[in-house]
Amino acid sequence: MTPAALAAWRSRLALPQTEAAKRLALPAGTYRNYEQGRRAIPAPVAALAAYVEAYGWPAPKRGT
Repeated sequence: MTPAALAAWRSRLALPQTEAAKRLALPAGTYRNYEQGRRAIPAPVAALAAYVEAYGWPAPKRGT
């Protein structure tokens, strides 16, 4: 996944960077670095982004 593809993913989901980072279980700074091309995007992050787009993010279980 390229930085432009990650930014497009976020745009399709209409998320700010901070929320996109949360959905990928990343610190906001790390997500920013990926999107700005300062760090390579690891394959597991790209896979999770694809999963979140295809299936959504599961809601937290209540009472746990």
